[in-house]
Amino acid sequence: MRNCLFIVLLLLVSTTTIKAQDPPVVEGLSVELASAGARLCWSAVSNASYYRIYERIGDAPFSLVDSTTMTCFENENYHPTMENCYYVTAVLGDGSEVSSEMRCVGPEALDFTAMDIHGNAFNLFEILDGGQYVFIDFFSYTCVNCRDAIPFIVESYTRYGCNTGDVFYVEINASQGDALCQLWCEEFGVEFPTISRDGGAGKFSALYHTDVSPHFTLIAPDHSIVLDGGHSGFVVTDLQSIIDAFEPLGIRVRDCSTNVAASESKRTVVYPNPADGFVNLPMVASSMIRIYNVMGQLMESLASVDHPHRLVTTSYPEGVYFIQADGKYIGCFVVQH
Repeated sequence: MRNCLFIVLLLLVSTTTIKAQDPPVVEGLSVELASAGARLCWSAVSNASYYRIYERIGDAPFSLVDSTTMTCFENENYHPTMENCYYVTAVLGDGSEVSSEMRCVGPEALDFTAMDIHGNAFNLFEILDGGQYVFIDFFSYTCVNCRDAIPFIVESYTRYGCNTGDVFYVEINASQGDALCQLWCEEFGVEFPTISRDGGAGKFSALYHTDVSPHFTLIAPDHSIVLDGGHSGFVVTDLQSIIDAFEPLGIRVRDCSTNVAASESKRTVVYPNPADGFVNLPMVASSMIRIYNVMGQLMESLASVDHPHRLVTTSYPEGVYFIQADGKYIGCFVVQH
């Protein structure tokens, strides 16, 4: 009799253990960066009615982002400058829930293409993949702190190679158009690309969640965000503040003359400058003359110019252009229509 009772109790314990097993979890959660943010995908769960997506940005607590019946989700709230963590919960037909493991991504840049105020295309990943850091200055024409900072940024632009060294400079104005940005560039002597509201700066600013000016961001060639004004406390107060931020990253000082520039005494005199329609190039003893814009894009190639040459600039967008002779900088000119 006692043996029979023991067997019954053993069966009951065994049955209880089986029922207490954890239900299957949401498996296979992956997080990849897409053009508009983070793309999450996971394996379907049997008997799932729908899925809930939870997100944690930086040090904030997890919060519900959205619900879906699909097994992939595009999250446009991704913050490139912070760590973004996610998990997914499946709500089953009986009302119970099972969750995935947590996955994190970032801080990592999102790609973007825009047009500067002179009509030149700018693609973020194209510059990064070429091996340069990208320094972004988010500014506004009427911002007092922006005006205080820009002289030091222009000075550092020259110190670090005029976009030919380790750092490529670009500035973003999401609230104002080309005309006002052109006045800004003329006032402060900005030669690096400026992208205004007209060129798509608003979308760029939205991707990076920058709603205040000034805001400074430095992106490494591996697409990681290494400095950001909103979260790392990176601010520009003088030239030394930029040097102190750049030097620990191994960013090297580079005279603008080392790649596309030579000494002032060797520069070629071109006229009229600014040019409107044409510019006269004097005789140059070289095998090849090349004209580049401030983005480093080749505009035109000329065979050896052994006599004065008139270069037609009617098709050139307004901006600054550099002249190279056999790979060495010999002068520049400005196009204004």
